[in-house]
Order: sequence, then structure tokens, then C-alpha cells
Amino acid sequence: MEKVTDFRTWVSGVTFKDVEKAPLFSEVQQHVADLLEGRILIGHAINNDLRALLLTHPPSHIRDTAKYEQLHTIAKTKRPKLKALAKLVLGIDIQENEHSSVIDAQATMEVYKRYQSLWEGTLARQAKILQAKKSGKKGAKKSNNSNSKKKSPVNLNSAAPTASSASSSDWWNESAMTTA
Repeated sequence: MEKVTDFRTWVSGVTFKDVEKAPLFSEVQQHVADLLEGRILIGHAINNDLRALLLTHPPSHIRDTAKYEQLHTIAKTKRPKLKALAKLVLGIDIQENEHSSVIDAQATMEVYKRYQSLWEGTLARQAKILQAKKSGKKGAKKSNNSNSKKKSPVNLNSAAPTASSASSSDWWNESAMTTA
């Protein structure tokens, strides 16, 4: 086993003291795999985390805010950073000082929750169309080119949530009050 000498504390917030008595990687990996089994995984740039844990997860059970087209439109980039999404969608600043994976997770979940209804509705419609195509039902849209990978258009007129439509769980306000 190789000893870790650089915790990249400036990025991770992790210090030697944090991992001094930590469990083995294999134990943590198995625990995470057990937690994820059969569940929807919500995160930002999730493949990086899965790769670090040497795990896989069914694509149909992943909601990645870095890959959601509606958020690409809002951020005006195909590779939005979580910091930018937190500002644009939630109206908050994150990642200002030492990195906090907890704050990142909370911000990611809040961004997802703002778009959950729209996101899940789109996925349900796509699944219904795919099922209709597979079963050969009338009314299923057929592609002229079976190899085409057309993306579903983003409906910019849909009732997308905004930073002003704050949810009842504004954790960033609560944490600001408890630390003040």
C-alpha cells in the first residue's frame, strides 16, 4: 500500500489528522457501493467521483448537474462549474475559501431540486418514446437515420426555476445564521 503524502488540502480540505485513523479504501469503497445500490445518484461531474472510487453506476440512475442541458443553457457553456451554477441558480457564492465537499453536495442537491420536476418529466417522456419505439407502436417518432444522435430540444419557455424561487430548505441561510 502506498502512503499518501500530499492531501491537496487547498482543494480537498482534508488533512493528515482527518485520515489518521481512517478505514481502508476497500472498506469505504464497499460501503459506498452498498449505499448506491438501486438508488438515483445525484452529483456534479459524478464520473470523476465514481472513477476515484473505482465504481460504476447505471447511467439511468445518474443525475449529473454538469451534464444537464437546461443548466448548460443557463450557464452558457457545455461544461458548467458547480460554483457558477450555485451563483446562477441559487444566487449563492460557494468555494470562496477552503473547499468543502459538504457545501458542494448541498449546493448540487439544491440545484437538482430546482429542476427535479422538469428533469424527471423529460426523462419519463424520453423513456416512454423509447419504449414505444421498441414495441413498434404507432405514433412513435421514427428517425430517418438510425445512427443519428439527436438531442431533445431544450424548452426555454418552460417554467424553469430561478434563484428567486427559493425552496423551503435554504441551507445556506441556515448555516450563515449558525456561524454568525
